[in-house]
Amino acid sequence: LKGKDRILFFLLALVTALIPMLYLLYVNHGQYYIADDYITQQVPFTMMFGNLIRSGAGLDTWCWDMDLGSSTLQSLSFYCLGSPFFWLTIPFSEKAIPYILPVVMSLRYGTAMVTSYAYIRRQVRSDFWAVIGSLLFTFSDTP
Repeated sequence: LKGKDRILFFLLALVTALIPMLYLLYVNHGQYYIADDYITQQVPFTMMFGNLIRSGAGLDTWCWDMDLGSSTLQSLSFYCLGSPFFWLTIPFSEKAIPYILPVVMSLRYGTAMVTSYAYIRRQVRSDFWAVIGSLLFTFSDTP
């Protein structure tokens, strides 16, 4: 993909991800609720870890709210620390997190689509099948 094509492809994934979300965002007054680990783990962990970073408490503090108590660095690094998308939420307050996570999720879809296309295109002869493959990969599972 050339530079302009990458941007268009990224926007295609962004719009494709946002279209199904719009109804749920409308019904839930701007907050995106889905089943699975997203609502029970991803959202609370993002809010908790973001609060720790914004407060300056340090990354490796002890948290009594998780399990029987555990290190936040060990418990939350899978969900937050290694994700570049988590760091996009840091400038926002805790109350804003449920409203901006659909945008962050759409950025994740866009990134997955562009990078999967780049990989699949090396394996197939046709751009068409690379696009189909990247669409299937990107939207085959919840984020």
